[in-house]
Amino acid sequence: MKLTTTQAAVITTASLTQTTLDASSIGDVTFTISLVHDVPANGMIVIVYPSEVGISSSTITAELVSPSAISPLSLSLVSSQRRIQITDMFPSGATAGTSYQFILKNVQNSNQAASTGSFEITTFVSSTGDYRIDAVKTGLALTAN
Repeated sequence: MKLTTTQAAVITTASLTQTTLDASSIGDVTFTISLVHDVPANGMIVIVYPSEVGISSSTITAELVSPSAISPLSLSLVSSQRRIQITDMFPSGATAGTSYQFILKNVQNSNQAASTGSFEITTFVSSTGDYRIDAVKTGLALTAN
């Protein structure tokens, strides 16, 4: 018997730091998440960015900092959905409880002096995005001055 879920588990340990607080400036955003469940080899991570944030397919890059380094990560951007898919962050899988730190480079901060909506991060069983594993949907906002 195979068990599948339609709801992802909630990632409770997640944070971000940004290199710039200036409105409309371009900088890097470092995310740290702690996985709730194992991610199989070749699982995918998807980041949905807030509408106040600017991301360009010609400049966006990503890298994994820890627990190992992968630079650059292979990503695809679907601007119409504000969605970034990273398909090679878990080449040999990941273990529940492991903390992952990765960077999105060349992210444009909001043009308003305020906080943005939250980034949303979801892990998936495979690069097809069929089955969600873990997700965080709140608490990952950028701030602009």
